[in-house]
Formats: sequence, structure tokens, C-alpha cells
Amino acid sequence: MEIITKDSLDKSIEFISEIDFNEEDYEKIFEKFKPIFENLKIKEKLEKISGVDKIDEQFSIKTLMKNIMESMSLNDLNLLTKKIVKNEDLTDFIEDLFLEKLF
Repeated sequence: MEIITKDSLDKSIEFISEIDFNEEDYEKIFEKFKPIFENLKIKEKLEKISGVDKIDEQFSIKTLMKNIMESMSLNDLNLLTKKIVKNEDLTDFIEDLFLEKLF
């Protein structure tokens, strides 16, 4: 089952680009995504897309996400999305962060 479509991706990018995240928000996001980044299959794809040997706290999460959206195929994005959805702690965090930023 495909989670991401071209239309949903465009809408998500538009929505997220309007949210004002500060540096602390990006650091929190990175920490929550760390377990997903450690998945070997995903890690290899992200490092190839980003052009770095290691994704760590020093790497700009904003740059990484931009590269992901521009470079990953829909199939790879769906794989990443499935990993995110399965991580309840991460989805709760994302939901809370978006609610905090919207209100």
C-alpha cells in the first residue's frame, strides 16, 4: 500500500514550509529521527542523497529533509514513512510539535 502520493507530498511540503521551526526544534527532531537514521537500508540511502559519510547531530536536518524530498523516489519515501508511522514515540512527538507551532 502506497502511503505517499505526489499530491500528498506537495501538500505536505507546502504545509511544513510555512511552519517556523527554530534551531532547538530541529535538534529535537533529529534526536527523535535518530533510530530511523540508524536503519541500515535507510541510512545508506540518506547518506547517498546527502553526499556525506555519516549523518549526525552536526548535519543540518533542514538540508537533509530538503534533499530527501528532492531526491528520493516515492517508493523510498514510502519506506521511510512506514518506519516513521511504526514509531509511536516519533509520531506523538511530531503531532505535538505541529500542534505547538500551529497554536
